Amino acid sequence: MKNFFKFLSITLLAFTVSCSSDDDSSNSGGEENLVGGWDLVAYTLDQPQDINFDGTESTDVLAQVPCFDASITFMSNGNFSSSTDEIDFDIDIVNEEAVITCIDPVLNSGTWELNGNDLTTVSEGETETQTINFSGDTFSFSFPDPLFGETTFVFQRQ
Repeated sequence: MKNFFKFLSITLLAFTVSCSSDDDSSNSGGEENLVGGWDLVAYTLDQPQDINFDGTESTDVLAQVPCFDASITFMSNGNFSSSTDEIDFDIDIVNEEAVITCIDPVLNSGTWELNGNDLTTVSEGETETQTINFSGDTFSFSFPDPLFGETTFVFQRQ
């Protein structure tokens, strides 16, 4: 289970660099609308989980791990930088207890390009393309997870 939560953090980092947004209330916009800083405001799973072993299942990962934080900045020169907290889970399965600690953020950078709603990022030799959805001052993206179904991230303009 500890490996799964590391996977969640790594997955968010990977997809954080594969996303973006726009202030236009339509579902698409130009690259100029993506430029700026964005903060993670929602991280949801399709199937409820009791990540922190408090006895309450929730689809809201940020409610289960309130110390978790992520942000991304898209620059007009086609570069981006991101910061995603690394999560340390100390889980005692026998006693069904967990201590969750958010530690130093993982910093990442690379390049980005927006083509319609498809955001492509390149970082550390990895190219990722993610379809993003714009709504007002937020953008979101989802992807299927084999364990929890649809996983969704929502970022809001800083």
